[in-house]
Amino acid sequence: MTKTGIVKDERYMNHRPGSYHPESHKRLEVIYDMLNDSDMSGQFHEVPVRRAEREEILLIHSPQYVDMVAATEGKASQSLDPDTSTSAGSYEAALLAAGGLCQAISMVIEGELNNAFALVRPPGHHAEKSRAMGFCPQTGPYCRLGPASRERHPAFI
Repeated sequence: MTKTGIVKDERYMNHRPGSYHPESHKRLEVIYDMLNDSDMSGQFHEVPVRRAEREEILLIHSPQYVDMVAATEGKASQSLDPDTSTSAGSYEAALLAAGGLCQAISMVIEGELNNAFALVRPPGHHAEKSRAMGFCPQTGPYCRLGPASRERHPAFI
């Protein structure tokens, strides 16, 4: 039987770039409601979520950029570029999204899961080394995998 992991956490909803913004928490609310339906019970394995560590983030982003994004934590609204805004909960949500994604990848590599799907916010696929872009304050994955994983799965890494 295929074991599919799901990365989800209610704290991802705390990224609120504004009611005018197309990247909305409502997207995940609908999906999470569907996953909580009795028909979906037992279909997925929930991946434990954790905060990504600074060292993991620095594998992708410059220290100056990491510090700039971290400085938005707890602030009502910050604009990182014309498309990318943060809210008080955005920084924590981004760390949890990256950490959850890293955890899912590790579980797949270690054979605990066959595959995984990350239902996270804020998105991160457009952010660059030193700047936000396309609604994305930070990028992922920031995975730091152990030596055993690198030896067994060099092509994956």
